[in-house]
Amino acid sequence: MIGSRNMLYVYRNYEEFNRYFDLSEKIGKKFYSFVFIETKELIESKQDCIIDITGLVEYLNANRGDLFAAINNFSNLDEENTVIVAERSANLALELFPTIFEGMEFIFERENSDNIEDIKEYNSVERKVLYYYKNREELSEIEANGKIVSINNESIEKLSGMKDVKYCDITTLARIFNSNIGSVLYLVESMITNVKDKIFIVREDMIDRVLEELPLYFKESKYIGDIINIRECADETIKKRKYVDLEEHDFSLLEKKLQADIIGHTYLKQVLIDALKSFRILNKIGDMPVFSMMLYGMPGIGKTEICKCLSKFIQPDADIIKINFEGYSSKDALNSLIGSPAGYVGCDGGELPDKVERYNSSVIICDEFDKTTSEVKNYFLQMLEEGRFTDSMGIEYDINGYLVIFTSNLNEKNWKQELPKPFISRLDLICKMDKLNELEKEEYIRMIAGKYLSKIEESYIFDKQKWWEEISNINCMTDDLREIKKEIQKKCTTLIGEAKRKGECS
Repeated sequence: MIGSRNMLYVYRNYEEFNRYFDLSEKIGKKFYSFVFIETKELIESKQDCIIDITGLVEYLNANRGDLFAAINNFSNLDEENTVIVAERSANLALELFPTIFEGMEFIFERENSDNIEDIKEYNSVERKVLYYYKNREELSEIEANGKIVSINNESIEKLSGMKDVKYCDITTLARIFNSNIGSVLYLVESMITNVKDKIFIVREDMIDRVLEELPLYFKESKYIGDIINIRECADETIKKRKYVDLEEHDFSLLEKKLQADIIGHTYLKQVLIDALKSFRILNKIGDMPVFSMMLYGMPGIGKTEICKCLSKFIQPDADIIKINFEGYSSKDALNSLIGSPAGYVGCDGGELPDKVERYNSSVIICDEFDKTTSEVKNYFLQMLEEGRFTDSMGIEYDINGYLVIFTSNLNEKNWKQELPKPFISRLDLICKMDKLNELEKEEYIRMIAGKYLSKIEESYIFDKQKWWEEISNINCMTDDLREIKKEIQKKCTTLIGEAKRKGECS
C-alpha cells in the first residue's frame, strides 16, 4: 500500500474542464480515464499522467464489490500523477478512497480563472466532436447515409464488434445519466475509449447533458448537417398533439365524428363526450393529469374502433399507441413492458416507453388488459394518478394530457373480479359495450359498404348502384363487427372477379 496520500483535484463543470484541457494541451500533456488493470500498469510505468476518475466513482457507488480492485490500481500512485474528478463526485471519491487521498483542491482557485500551477498530465484520449440531430426525420436522413446503432446499457459492450456501424446514437444513454446509474457511465467511458472509427450523435435536447457528463471525450458539439446532407424538410418537427390542446370548436367536431363513425352505443358516446369536457377543464387546473377509461364487453363490438376514432381525430397522421396485453402474462411481463433493469440479459427496451417516445399519438390503447399479470396492473397505478411513468432505467416519461383506454372482453359479472380495486378506483370512466341491435347492424353494414365502394371506385369502373344493393343487403348472422367487415370484403372481391369475367368491370 502507498506510504503517503495524494491530493484529489476537482473541476467544477464542463467549461472549467475545457480550460484545463486546453492549458494542458499547450504544454504537451495527455490524460487518461480510469480502466481496471490498465490504470495500474500506467502508474507503474512511471509516466506523468492525469487520471479522471469521475466515471469510476459513479460506478463504484453502484458496485461496491469492485472497490478493493479499484484501490489496488492506485497502489503505486505518487506525486508525479494527478487524479481529477468532477465536483459532483468529489466527496464520494474521498469517502471511497480515504487511504489514497488526503483531501481535495479545486484545479482553478476561482471560477472563470485561467491561472493554473503545476499542471500534471492528461490522458491520451482523443476528444471527439459530438454531432446532434433535431428530430426523427433527421435521424432517418442520417440512417440513409450509414448504419446507426442506438446505444443502451446492453449494447455498449457489443459495439466494438459491430464493424458495419457508422453512427452511434447515445440519446438513450444520455437520459440514463440523469438517473445516476454509475455503472453505465463507466461502461460508456470504456466504450468511447475503445471505439475509434464511429461518429457519435445525440438528439439536440441532450447535448448539454452529454458534454457535462463526458467532458473528457467530447470537446464540442456540431450539427450533423455540417458533415452530411440533411434535407430542409427534415427540420419540420411534428408536434405531439393532445386532446387538451384542441381548440373550442374542435369539441363539437369530435362529437360529430363519434356520431358519424361509431354506430350505436348512444349512451356511451354521450357520457364519453361529457367526461372529456370535464377532463379538459380539470387538466388545465392541474387536477387530472390523464383521462383513463375502461371499455368491456364481448369481442368484436367496436371497443377498439372508439379508441382509433379518438386517436385519429386528435392526431390524424400519427401511428396509434396500442399494446396487446394478452402477450404480457408471463412472470417477466413487466420487463417486456418497461424494459429490463441494467445488466439484465434479455430484452433491451420496453414496448410502452418505446412507443410513447417514438409515436406522435397521445392516446394509449391497452387491449385485453385483464389478461396481464398483477404486477403489470399495479404498475399502472402511478401512471393514472400522476400522469407519468418510469421505465426500468429510472427514466421518467411525462404523459400529462394523454387518454389511456383499457379494453377487455370480460362481462358484467366477472370484470370486477379480474381487476384490482386500486386500479378500478383510478379509472375516470367505465362503460360496458353491448352488441348492436338489428337496425344498428344494418346501418353499420351500409356504412362499411359505402366506404369499400368508394375505395373500389378509385381503381375500377362498375355499376355502383347494383353493387351497392348487393353489398348493403348481405345477411350477417353474427354480432361480431370484424366478421361482418370480412363478409363485406369477401363480397366485394367476389363482385370484382365476376364483373371482370363478364367484361362489366374495367
